[in-house]
Amino acid sequence: MRAAEPPDPELPGTSMRDDLVILLESLRRRGLAGRTSAILHHVRAQMKSSPNLWAAYHEMVIQPRRLLGLEVLRRGRENGELRADVDIELLNDIVVGPVLVRTVLRPDSDLPDDLAEQIVDTLLQGLRPVRE
Repeated sequence: MRAAEPPDPELPGTSMRDDLVILLESLRRRGLAGRTSAILHHVRAQMKSSPNLWAAYHEMVIQPRRLLGLEVLRRGRENGELRADVDIELLNDIVVGPVLVRTVLRPDSDLPDDLAEQIVDTLLQGLRPVRE
């Protein structure tokens, strides 16, 4: 099951922003691929009708990617790129949410090339520490 998924992207680790953009761009590309692939549509339908298959997919694919996003946010908080009071579990959901909405709930919506940057930059403008 994991072998059918594209590999997780390499993260440079130079900034939280850049790593988040890379992670979201990977998610956006998977969303675009899923729109046109009959095989992926069939596999997703089978997973949703089989709780065991869905649980395995969640454990092998979704959870590792979620943990990667959380690690990027933790590192950003430790490096001062993110306010210390931000709930990173919630923020991780907020970061990936717009792409998931556009790929799952609104599959006919636009997924522009710069969507990952738009999402990350919009969020980080309000979440960076205030410098005095």
